[in-house]
Amino acid sequence: MHSNTTAVWEFQEGNDWIQYDMQSNFELEQAFNGGQPDALLNGAQYFVDLDAMIQINQDTGYIRLVRRFTTTCSKIWEFEADFGWTAYSVESSDQLEVAKNSGRMQTALHLLVPESYDLQTFLIDLVNMTQTNTDSSTQRRIRVSTGQLSLSRPVSAQIQAIISCAKMSKK
Repeated sequence: MHSNTTAVWEFQEGNDWIQYDMQSNFELEQAFNGGQPDALLNGAQYFVDLDAMIQINQDTGYIRLVRRFTTTCSKIWEFEADFGWTAYSVESSDQLEVAKNSGRMQTALHLLVPESYDLQTFLIDLVNMTQTNTDSSTQRRIRVSTGQLSLSRPVSAQIQAIISCAKMSKK
């Protein structure tokens, strides 16, 4: 099994570090790797100085610290959503990895669905690699990915996978 290095960008809010959304993470990393001194995010609302590692809200002038870290990751758990492959949360990925490594054939995930804020239960079949919503019986494929970027997958799903990978590696 091979691994790849990924980068995650965060901004400071009080005493906490908050990860940028998937698109902003992607744009910051592109600017950083391209040697650009700065990047504009969210329709130019935020100016990020990559040398000083600060973010400036162009509407309010508020300044936040920014940081970048890299991590190595070998596996990412994903499900096939309507718009493409999407990474599970860190906690769910951890649970699936533990279940698979312990030889279990199935496990259940209790997930808060962001659009509706409903707690839903999914039965995960680790043999057939599917998830089934216990309320709607909707079944979707799942997989373990290496986290490699692919032109056949939506960029947003790939960045989400990278961020999940980084969270798992930080534990």
